[in-house]
Amino acid sequence: MPRDQAQGEVRPLGLPSMDQALGGGLPAGRLHELFPAHAQDEASALGFAVMLVACLTQGPGKLPTLWLREEAVQRRAALHGPGLVDLGFDPARLILGVLPDPKSLLRAGADALRCSALGVVVLELSGNPPVLDLTATRRLALAAEESGVTPLLLRLRGARPAPNGAQTRWQGAAGAIAPLRGRG
Repeated sequence: MPRDQAQGEVRPLGLPSMDQALGGGLPAGRLHELFPAHAQDEASALGFAVMLVACLTQGPGKLPTLWLREEAVQRRAALHGPGLVDLGFDPARLILGVLPDPKSLLRAGADALRCSALGVVVLELSGNPPVLDLTATRRLALAAEESGVTPLLLRLRGARPAPNGAQTRWQGAAGAIAPLRGRG
């Protein structure tokens, strides 16, 4: 029986209004999609994805996260361990997969979602590749429901929303911050 689906497990995000709107938290074992609101918000969307991973993988067992990225993206901007720590995620629980193209990334993601030894699989994609269609996302969603592993579809670098099999769609944007004392 699937790990999380059997219990209808949800993971609280720690924001009461958001958790209430989600029925207690983010459903585990379901496909969730994340976008930046604007091109300049990509770092915010990526940071939000890291914080969601931290929420989804906390607690007993602390299962590892598989983060799949395209090779061209990894060459330009690698994930930064100390930054992951600052956002509440332990990089020692991260497995990084670098793949040559979106088709390989989606195939590896669907295979990885069948491994119940993982907590989360992040599929980071650029733009709107033609292989990311309703069939591909439905395949990811079904694999997640079967295993209880939660996939996060992180869509960056010019991606636009399109119909897919995700249960939730999130949009990340930078917000205003309060000035620090001493003009820090």
